[in-house]
Amino acid sequence: MQQNHSANAINLYPNPTQNQITIEVSETQLSDYVINIFDPIGTLITSKTSMQQSTQLDVSKFSCGIYSVQVISSKGVSNFSFVKE
Repeated sequence: MQQNHSANAINLYPNPTQNQITIEVSETQLSDYVINIFDPIGTLITSKTSMQQSTQLDVSKFSCGIYSVQVISSKGVSNFSFVKE
């Protein structure tokens, strides 16, 4: 299942995943942005700043569960979730 927030033109895939997720932003959104990943109980477990149109994050060491992803850019905040199998 791919989540597409067309208003913000940000995609997160694959979902579910086992090893990595990709955050992809459109060229109109391209500027510094921060990716925060929260574990199933809401604790921030990783944070990364990127300027790339496509950013891969390794989640292979995460426990199985549902994680929340927050993408913060100059255009606003987008929230996603993904399943780690």
